[in-house]
Amino acid sequence: MNWNISFKLQPGEELVEKADDGKGFGLQAMYTPVLTNRRALFKFNSLNTNLVQSFSYDEITSARQVARLLVKYLKLTVDGRDVLLNVDDPEGWAGKIMECRERYGGKGAEPAKSRPRSLSELLGMLETLKEYGLLSAEEFEDKRRKITG
Repeated sequence: MNWNISFKLQPGEELVEKADDGKGFGLQAMYTPVLTNRRALFKFNSLNTNLVQSFSYDEITSARQVARLLVKYLKLTVDGRDVLLNVDDPEGWAGKIMECRERYGGKGAEPAKSRPRSLSELLGMLETLKEYGLLSAEEFEDKRRKITG
């Protein structure tokens, strides 16, 4: 699981499906799902933020709808723990996530607790930190050199 400051596709990543942003009438769900060929992302819709929570398909072992106090949630089991997400149509998204998991990854045994990050994923994280002013240009270059060897 990763938290990112904004939604940005990684190199080689393609958009598979995105939910409507739910800007219509009525209550808005807490998260907007986005599925790519590598991961399931959930854009946090509150507090005018651009926070995105993401789960790679090899981390997800199950996805299904559950009800808590008359509210339906999407329940992801990720690396042995449960994550409840308030999304529109949790049953539909559970099915789509499991389809993507089967198609794009996660077909093996139980995922490892900590997986090594790919070079492109690490560089993408550094880019995001630099983009939002959390790393200076010098710090970015220093960390990039350490990562790339």
